[in-house]
Amino acid sequence: MLSLANSAHILKLRLLCRCALCTIFIVSIAHPQGLLPYQRGNSGPAAPGPDLAKALDAARAAIAACAARGVVASASVVDSAGVLKVLLSADGAPELTVLSGQRKAISALAFNMPTSELRRSLKSDQALAEKFSSNPNYRDFPGGIPLYAHEMLIGAIGVSGASNSDTDELCAQEGVKALAAAIK
Repeated sequence: MLSLANSAHILKLRLLCRCALCTIFIVSIAHPQGLLPYQRGNSGPAAPGPDLAKALDAARAAIAACAARGVVASASVVDSAGVLKVLLSADGAPELTVLSGQRKAISALAFNMPTSELRRSLKSDQALAEKFSSNPNYRDFPGGIPLYAHEMLIGAIGVSGASNSDTDELCAQEGVKALAAAIK
């Protein structure tokens, strides 16, 4: 026969198990397998990438360029390991733009080319198309551009918000220019 204290203890254990399962589920949604093209441990040195101030400047420049075109957008900057450095979302930007911009950045990084170029290449390169289709998080819509410092790949920027993705790419290019100016 269960006492009231034992029943309370069992309920607490059930609640703890449910919380643990929910946490695992949320983490698996937030970081789906393959979203990041490279994985790194917590103990090693940071992956090459723009420092926080430069990444922030790049994202701000991209959002400002979109705003100048009447577009409410989001911009993501990732380091060379695909780790999100900066995510800015303009006031009123739709939720979808946040994830889309990050996925464009990850795709530009993973394939080391602007996503507009990736889109064209997928039509003629079967091996590239197979790699691309192996990860449902990759995006080939224009707006993702790799970032370089002294000819070294250091990350990528992804912009989303325009109804025409070519505008996203123009805005991302402004972010690239801001980063390049800060690095020189």
